[in-house]
Amino acid sequence: MAREIEWTSQKLGDGAGYDIRSFDAQHEEELFIEVKTTDSSKYQPFMISDNEVTFSEITRDKYALYRVFDFRHKARLFALEGNIHDHVNLQPELYRASF
Repeated sequence: MAREIEWTSQKLGDGAGYDIRSFDAQHEEELFIEVKTTDSSKYQPFMISDNEVTFSEITRDKYALYRVFDFRHKARLFALEGNIHDHVNLQPELYRASF
């Protein structure tokens, strides 16, 4: 299974809705991981795209956001599994204007 892990965002770009296609070894199922990293504290706000939020909704049983924090000093992480709406407050920050 380790050979099947894919760094999707490096291979295909940021449009997939997640960064890494991995596996939940306990259940032998696919796991889609989005990684958000900061040098700041655990609760530092982060940016997440509409595409990433939607992907977390669609794949809630196979999705986790890994929050890496205090990266330069003593990197630690925690996971938010499932629909991102269940874990954080989302506020729109950017809009696309079109004609």
